[in-house]
Amino acid sequence: MNKIIIVLIFILVNIPLIYGNGGPPPPLPFLNTEISGLPYQAPLFFADTNSGTVITQLSFFSPSSIDGRIKVEGTYAASNDNNLSWIIPGSSFNFGLSINTGKNWALFIAGKFDDNGANGDLGCSYLFSSVSDVRARLDLGLSSLSMDAKTTFYSYYPDTTYIVKTENVKGWDPFISLTLNTAFDHWIINPYLQLSYCPQTLFNIDWSSEDEVYSTIDVFAITPGLLYRIDENILMVAGGSYFIPKIEGKSTGIFSGFVQTNLMF
Repeated sequence: MNKIIIVLIFILVNIPLIYGNGGPPPPLPFLNTEISGLPYQAPLFFADTNSGTVITQLSFFSPSSIDGRIKVEGTYAASNDNNLSWIIPGSSFNFGLSINTGKNWALFIAGKFDDNGANGDLGCSYLFSSVSDVRARLDLGLSSLSMDAKTTFYSYYPDTTYIVKTENVKGWDPFISLTLNTAFDHWIINPYLQLSYCPQTLFNIDWSSEDEVYSTIDVFAITPGLLYRIDENILMVAGGSYFIPKIEGKSTGIFSGFVQTNLMF
């Protein structure tokens, strides 16, 4: 009887040590990931006195891919080699709606479509000097980006060397942008400049009920361009963006050229 009790005590003591106190096994070491999607592109609205604005935009991106090294949270990188391959869609169609809610405030919503599906933005804005010849608009919001991901991990299990995860939990990333533009009536064309920042999530894997593995990078964008006012309610906009993703060892940034129409009411 005493031997049976001793065996039972041994089992009860050692099972939690073997199986991590009853919890799931920890995430495996991260090897690399291949993602497909766009860098974050802020919606382009201007400070104006109209009640609202509807925008439509067609954008084109280059290059078609970049690579480099990223940090990952929730586990550790298995090597110091490049571990990111980012495939970039060639184009996207964007639209948005901004409604002025007061003298200096506005609310906006935007949608984006590319090869990977639909994305969206929502937020609020503060308008500086919306009736002067030099204007500014500050946008704060959240962006839901759809990125296809194939992430590979080293395996501890004897029957396989690698484990590949294709899930990518879609969430909301905060962003901020500042748009400056001139609005001189006697100028045929007025310039503008937009600066934006977003901590963009590349992939997010719910490994278990207790663990998640994810990678987030800082993405800065500089967007200069020109706008032409056809009449009081229609603006034609052209410009280009240079995206600077914070990726170690990347060979180049990401470029975008676009045309846009702003319909004001």
